[in-house]
Amino acid sequence: MRFTITARIALGVAVILFIGIVSMMVIFNALTTVRKSLAEITDVEEPTSAAAYEMEINMIGTGLATVNYLNTGEARFRQRVEKDRADFNKFKAQYDRAAGTQKEKELGDRIAVLYQEFTAAGDVLIKKRDGGETALFTTGEFERFIALRYEMDNVLDEEIQTLTRNDLNASLKRADQAYSHVVRLIAILLPLFIIFSIGASLLMVRTITKPVKNLMKGTEAIGQGDLDYRITHQGGDDEFADLAVKFNQMAAQLETTTVSAERLEASENRLQKANADLSLEIEQRQSAEEERARLQEEIISMQAALLEELSTPLIPLSHEIVLLPLVGTVDSARAAQVLDTLSKGVVTRKARVAIVDITGVPTADTHVTSTLMRAAQAVRLLGAEVVLTGIRPRVAQAFVGLGVDFSNLVTRSTLQGGIAYASEHLRQAETIAV
Repeated sequence: MRFTITARIALGVAVILFIGIVSMMVIFNALTTVRKSLAEITDVEEPTSAAAYEMEINMIGTGLATVNYLNTGEARFRQRVEKDRADFNKFKAQYDRAAGTQKEKELGDRIAVLYQEFTAAGDVLIKKRDGGETALFTTGEFERFIALRYEMDNVLDEEIQTLTRNDLNASLKRADQAYSHVVRLIAILLPLFIIFSIGASLLMVRTITKPVKNLMKGTEAIGQGDLDYRITHQGGDDEFADLAVKFNQMAAQLETTTVSAERLEASENRLQKANADLSLEIEQRQSAEEERARLQEEIISMQAALLEELSTPLIPLSHEIVLLPLVGTVDSARAAQVLDTLSKGVVTRKARVAIVDITGVPTADTHVTSTLMRAAQAVRLLGAEVVLTGIRPRVAQAFVGLGVDFSNLVTRSTLQGGIAYASEHLRQAETIAV
């Protein structure tokens, strides 16, 4: 099979595209792992923790409303008992759907049994209050009612919340590891792709320029009267080999014939035609090379855009809460990107709380401080609230040294604390609105 110049160029472009596609597939696979880890946080761990937190609130509300009814006999407290029971059952169903481990399911079943006993004890006390009894706070039923309340509080707060926090931390760690893996892959594959592309391009250019130079040298020799000159082509069986053969045949014919003015003119015309054909072929190959360079630039631009998007990811935790984790140093360019991403994310998702987690920021300087303060101001102007989480001791000391005033900004030491605050803040806002 004849391996022509066109086939070589096509093969080079195909190999470059293949390596680029393989690199993108590897990066896409790594990004899929990141997406799965984040989905595990938003779809499983966080809903489980939030449901357990709401169940604890409804359990406490049921107990308080029952005690108030026993004390006053007012109907509004009886209605509050029914509402808290209904809310507890709703969030218990949400917890059951989100529970992902056997331990979480077992604890959910245990809470269901305890709450059933708790409500049954409360019903007994309410019936006695309806029957006219008033001295109910010293009875055995009331002591049983209080004991069940404390037992459920212990299970919800000490066991379920602790378990969900541990699962959430594990999911966050897996997401962070997957993200670091993506960054490492890009840092390795992108330089390798660029180096290989440059090498392949140089090889294709050399394949074209070397035979052209040989032909130019032969043409110059013949023009100076050296009819013994012959071209030796070492590039294989391709178009340049055919051209070299034709050139050598022409030189031999000139050497063995009497050179007349007409034949010399004819030979010159043929040589000009050959040069024109060669120039046309070179132009075509240069066009192919320019197209390959354009494709290469597009791939590099796509990879650069993907890397920029990963540097400031905006993660929706719910329809009203978004999370912006910052990892690494924050310079002027990245500060502008953080402001743009956070502002657009709050407007697009209509978020009411934006959590900025700086656990991955190694230290604090004027760029970090200015970025956080401008972000808080911009989000506040858009009608949302910023919660700053993940402030490590070293970063906190740096903020103090810079004289930063965070009195108007909500801060939490951990991301879990920030999420809990955001959920409670929205719940309170909804309660006030009702």
